[in-house]
Amino acid sequence: MTKTKICGVTSVEDAEVCIDAGADFVGFILSDSPRRVNYVQLERLREAIGASIQCVGVFANAEDLLDFSQNCDVVLDYYQVYFDATELEVRQPAVGWIRAIWMNGIVNGKLTRIPMPTLLDFKNSDLSIMREQLAPHRDAVGNAVILAGRLTPDNVGAIVSELAPWGVDVARGTEAAPGKKDHQLVRRFIESVKNAR
Repeated sequence: MTKTKICGVTSVEDAEVCIDAGADFVGFILSDSPRRVNYVQLERLREAIGASIQCVGVFANAEDLLDFSQNCDVVLDYYQVYFDATELEVRQPAVGWIRAIWMNGIVNGKLTRIPMPTLLDFKNSDLSIMREQLAPHRDAVGNAVILAGRLTPDNVGAIVSELAPWGVDVARGTEAAPGKKDHQLVRRFIESVKNAR
């Protein structure tokens, strides 16, 4: 079954809704963003959540990850990185890694070589491009890929049915405002993923 990651979580209340609704992962943005959490917030979130869900730290660059590793003691389950972190992965093998790639509507046809898990972010593309480009690689998408970008409760079910990804990721598609989740949208999104055939 396709896994669900709710990203851009900034409050304990929102995290608890994600857990209650059945999300597999919650994502905390630790780089420049309206959804960014500071280390004090992150510590409170992690303490409140405990081991009830997998926690992902999202890093746009190596500098932010280095700062986190030097100045924050919070233990995360995964690091999601938008840069080449091969050397860091070797140094920190106990942490799971999600490699994120900005797609911009282009799929290079080499999805079978992508390590698992890898997030393909279609934020700046149309959903029709996601469908068109990934349909020929459905098996690889199911084995290795988390899809992100422009997903909402209204369209994610069709995407999951068509492409059967390993996972889907959403931030703004479940928000009332940047950094504030709409709890009804969160529940609907997760329900749509679970009900997809």
